[in-house]
Amino acid sequence: MINNQRSHVLFQILNMEDDQNWYKAELKGQEGYIPKNYIKVKPHPWYAGRISRQVAEEILLKKRFLGAFLIRDSESSPGEFSISVK
Repeated sequence: MINNQRSHVLFQILNMEDDQNWYKAELKGQEGYIPKNYIKVKPHPWYAGRISRQVAEEILLKKRFLGAFLIRDSESSPGEFSISVK
């Protein structure tokens, strides 16, 4: 979810990669494009995005406690996610 800087409306971002200046978003069932500079992305701390399994393991090795985890984009199944756990 994205917090719009001007009116504090939460959008669901559907695609951030097709255009470097525009995001495809959904709000109340309606889809459209919004300018990238119009919103502020507040990612979850556990979402790592497009990183490899090896990089995820390296990150988790630095964590101090068992049970640390992160979610990343799946390398083998595009559009899906993978979870890495310490």
